[in-house]
Amino acid sequence: MTALRAARTIWNMYGGATNATLRPYARQQKQREGAQLMKNVEMAVDGNILTIKVDLSKEFGPSSSGKTIIIASTEGNASIPGREDAKVGLNVYKKK
Repeated sequence: MTALRAARTIWNMYGGATNATLRPYARQQKQREGAQLMKNVEMAVDGNILTIKVDLSKEFGPSSSGKTIIIASTEGNASIPGREDAKVGLNVYKKK
């Protein structure tokens, strides 16, 4: 199967969906499977103080653009423990 034909097959399978529209579906699937979405991010709440802990020595490979190396990410907006009405979105990266 040629690359173009494979791309058309995938396009048709998802009803013409683009990569941008497939990403939320993948995230929802991970949530249903109970997978942890955050990479190298720990959050803790003490009273009204949110503490975020990231190990800066870790790396998770290149970003989707390939311009940076991912160190930590909440993989979108994540609920703060004990404060489901508040969200945090975090990306920690370094240049290649």
